[in-house]
Amino acid sequence: MSLVYQYYWLCSRKATAMTNLTTVRINSTSGVPTLVVPLDKYVGPETESRYKAIVDTKSILDFIDKSRTIISRTHTTSSAPAPALAPATIDHLSVTNNLITSLHSPELDPIFFTVSATDQSELAEKANGPAGLYVKQRQEAILRHLASDEANPLSSRYKTLLEKEKEINGALLKVYQSTSGEQDPDTSAFFEKSKKKWQEELKTVLETFEKTIKDNHDSSGESAEAKAAASARGPSAEGEDPPTGTYLLGDQISLVDLHFFVWLARLVYLSGGDLSVAGLSKLEEKINKGGDGWKLGENVRLFWQSILIRDSVKKVYSGGIH
Repeated sequence: MSLVYQYYWLCSRKATAMTNLTTVRINSTSGVPTLVVPLDKYVGPETESRYKAIVDTKSILDFIDKSRTIISRTHTTSSAPAPALAPATIDHLSVTNNLITSLHSPELDPIFFTVSATDQSELAEKANGPAGLYVKQRQEAILRHLASDEANPLSSRYKTLLEKEKEINGALLKVYQSTSGEQDPDTSAFFEKSKKKWQEELKTVLETFEKTIKDNHDSSGESAEAKAAASARGPSAEGEDPPTGTYLLGDQISLVDLHFFVWLARLVYLSGGDLSVAGLSKLEEKINKGGDGWKLGENVRLFWQSILIRDSVKKVYSGGIH
């Protein structure tokens, strides 16, 4: 499995129902990915290993990227180590950290976009589909774990976590089960929050990424269109990804591109689009439900095109967006 392949796969994992307390004990978000790794000073053939859990996507990808060197901590070697995808300059590292942090912020979590609804018809569709089942089963699992507290006492930490999740998920379940529409204050507020996320906040984020690509390609002296044309010619050899394209920091793929693409692909999927050049049009339609005619920037479109032709993307998403 190529390094970039691993990155796409890890980025595309998201939290599911809170069904197993063993998972919660390792990762308090009850989500995936979760990677358990040995501590540096406890790695070696004569050392008893001790471990730590890395519980967020950004930290896991950083860990993998730093681990892929010619000589590993376990003294094994590779004749063809994968190239590091972290940016080489301080300026690009700062830009990368800021963008990745924003993508993984609670405000832009794809889980909310998955369960969001901007009107009663969309809410009814979500409530009777996979999103409704997700919310229902999550609440059932939380209540089941809390009920087991008497037989198998929970620590105060886990019990507090479950109580908080019960309140948050329960409020969403109540909205999903309501038939009052906008007459219900909670449902009305949910519609307004969903509209703001899709029709306002997403525009701001996508415009930020548009500007980032434009600024980095302007400074390189070669137009984004020229690099997209080179990328569109496809792999340079069988089984290899194209060497250049329109990416966030220039013509070489980096960590931030992986985070951005997986996040963007999820939103395209939630908008009814697919992994095609035309897939972005569905996202535009969803954002433009407010009717102001907003369009995605050309550089984001070229980025999308550059990513789609990569062999690693085709492998991870062979069954479509998930």
